[in-house]
Amino acid sequence: IPVAMGTDTGPVGRFQGYFEHMEMSMMEAAGLTPVQVLQSATGTAGWCLGREDIGILEEGRRADLVVLREDPTQAIGNTRFIDGVWIGGQLIPGSTKGM
Repeated sequence: IPVAMGTDTGPVGRFQGYFEHMEMSMMEAAGLTPVQVLQSATGTAGWCLGREDIGILEEGRRADLVVLREDPTQAIGNTRFIDGVWIGGQLIPGSTKGM
């Protein structure tokens, strides 16, 4: 059964980014491997939305990237060590400060 990470962005008291990291940690605690958690937040989520162009790193695709200082395949908490964020191939100013 595909497991896709999803959010309910917008409610009062919900902080974008923080709760996604919390959800990924909970998925790992529930038994998913870090790789399965990453897949659920990228390609599987795109597949569930009918978007085959989301969650795939490949030449010619839109370059929305989060570059990490630590390996998230070893522990999903390593997604919190952000080195930078690129959207559409452009570095987002201030994103290199990390979390």
